Amino acid sequence: MRGLSLLLVLIAAPAAADPITTTCYAGTETGASDGVARPYVEVRDYDRAKHEVRLHTWREAEPTHESVWTWHIADDGTSYTVEAGSVRGKGTLEGAPWKWTGYHTTLDLRGHAGITDGKIGDGEITESAYIVLDGKHAMKSDYVAKAFDCKDLAKRRAALDDTASDAKHMCFAGEETSASGRKRPVVQEQFFEATRVKLVLTTPHSEMRFTFAVDGKTIKVTNGERSWTGTGTIEGKPGAWTHYAFSTKISDDMSLALDGSLGGKHLTLTGSATDGGHVMKTTTEADAFDCKELATRIQALH
Repeated sequence: MRGLSLLLVLIAAPAAADPITTTCYAGTETGASDGVARPYVEVRDYDRAKHEVRLHTWREAEPTHESVWTWHIADDGTSYTVEAGSVRGKGTLEGAPWKWTGYHTTLDLRGHAGITDGKIGDGEITESAYIVLDGKHAMKSDYVAKAFDCKDLAKRRAALDDTASDAKHMCFAGEETSASGRKRPVVQEQFFEATRVKLVLTTPHSEMRFTFAVDGKTIKVTNGERSWTGTGTIEGKPGAWTHYAFSTKISDDMSLALDGSLGGKHLTLTGSATDGGHVMKTTTEADAFDCKELATRIQALH
């Protein structure tokens, strides 16, 4: 009877859920625009129970920003849909389900196709990514990363941030207003180094980063992903600059221009972006606050 009772218990007990398998990778992203290899860290969660693969990525250009992409795997394990915020796409998988050897992703980036081709090897992943603009491949980047012990994740992420330890850090919070009158909250960080300024603009659905390499009164600007460069001017004394303006042509039909203040107690910023025939203009007004409150302020955006 005791054996029968045990058998009944085993039959009635729910099956254990498939465990989530996590792999951590560290590697480099090399952009075709300058050929410079820049570090990044990625964590991949393989969740069979939910039929999901979740990719958590941190880059040198955005060391504190976690980019999360979710693949929703089809029942047959050969394809998936993908989402990250408002971005959507689809893809196909190579190899046996949950032991894949490669993948191909196509994203819809506001009417432009974002393509990623990846290979999964023994403890290594490689990717090639680009955007199709005007029928041509643009903003191409290549990725190579090797697996590491996830116990070292915090250390690996901390190593991504190259901001000088003595950089002056200022924080501002306010509102961005579009030409149509639509408003959204925004937080901006400013970092001042001897020959460099870094800006981080955070809104409820995005984070943008810009780095200014300062040479006298001129600046060379790169975006967070370093997929484009721009040029402009800067005013004020080194390390205590007060104003900047720059513009860049991202592609034949995409451009961006920003004109803003640096330092002080109040921030102003005007922006103009074009995408095809569509022009987007914004103005931002924000007040300085103690950066000790930064995490709380950013959390309040979401």
